[in-house]
Amino acid sequence: MNWFRSAVRSGFQALRPNLSGAAQPRREARVATLREAMLACLVPPLDSMAVQVQQRIRFSADPDSLWYLRGDLLHVLAARQGEMAARAQLDRLTPLFEGLLPKALTRAQKNGREARH
Repeated sequence: MNWFRSAVRSGFQALRPNLSGAAQPRREARVATLREAMLACLVPPLDSMAVQVQQRIRFSADPDSLWYLRGDLLHVLAARQGEMAARAQLDRLTPLFEGLLPKALTRAQKNGREARH
């Protein structure tokens, strides 16, 4: 399955405009902020699943992998506090992804959320 993730990630990378040298540090800082916000949702890690998700978030290489880790994060948070509260937390994280991913991904998330309400 890793080859599939790599192929998908490469496809997303091709959709993004090339970043200038000056934009790269800002992008890395935004990814670090996003990573910290996701990790803050898991403090304290109460079970082994939370620890695993924490590690995967901590060592994710790019915003794409963080985007796809939201499902795992939702699973852990829902077990702790219920699905509604977990979804509310993820909804607060979604704006942090804007500008880091292709617009179609974050737009699809917004449209899906609006359709459910």
